[in-house]
Order: sequence, then structure tokens, then C-alpha cells
Amino acid sequence: MSSKQTGAANALLSEVLQTLKRVCNHCSDHDCGNCWSNDICEKIKEYFKGDTAMRKIHEVKIRPEFFRDILSGGKYAAIRLNDRGYAVGDIVVKRVFKDGAYTGESVRVLITHILANTPGFAPLIDNYVCFSFAVLDGTEVSAHE
Repeated sequence: MSSKQTGAANALLSEVLQTLKRVCNHCSDHDCGNCWSNDICEKIKEYFKGDTAMRKIHEVKIRPEFFRDILSGGKYAAIRLNDRGYAVGDIVVKRVFKDGAYTGESVRVLITHILANTPGFAPLIDNYVCFSFAVLDGTEVSAHE
């Protein structure tokens, strides 16, 4: 990995960790060791140590009303066809699509948890996943009024 790639990976890791601290109010000022975010942080740190080719950025369409829900803080999960191999630590760029065209509005989110069917536990339609996400700090959110 080049020094430019390493710098970009470290900047993204810092952004991810800051987002997770913001999501978990209990641990915002300290690392208590008892919070779900510690486990996620450790998984993401390990993920960033691995091959950068394994990390993915997914670009997907989103309906305007769901986009507004994300901006207002009311939407923090999505159920999607898993045709992209979504994984914890991946970034999803959600681009607003209306009347057959992109509007120019978008938001970047970090996948923090994945729920998928497993043997003996199948709450979703086959080939679908539910993932939780956090809006990334510094995201280029643009909302046209």
C-alpha cells in the first residue's frame, strides 16, 4: 500500500471511530469496555488492518422520503437485496433517485451491523440483509429544499 493509500485509510478509520463514538453516547468520553461500540470499533480496526481491496464502497439509490428520514435521524437501518456482499465497515453512498433520475442529493453511511439469515434463524427473505448504519461525520450531505 502506498503512503497516500495508508493516509487515506487512516483518515477514514479516524472518521469511522468518531462516528461510532457519536452513535454511542455512553462511551463518548471514555472507553468503558461494556458497550457494543467497543466490539464494533475493534472489528473495524481489524478490518482496516487487512487488505484494502476487501473494503467496499457501495453506491445505491434511495427514495426522497427515506433520505429525509436519514437526515432527521429517524432512519438508521435498511433491508436490501444482498447482491453486493455488504459487510460491517463498508460505506454506502445513498443517492436520491426520483422520477427516473438522480437529484444530486446524497449521504454517506457506515455499516455498523449486519443481520442475515443463518441456519436455524431466517427472519428475512432469502438473499436479503438488514444492516444498521451511522451517518459519517463530514459526509457530503446535500439536501435541496
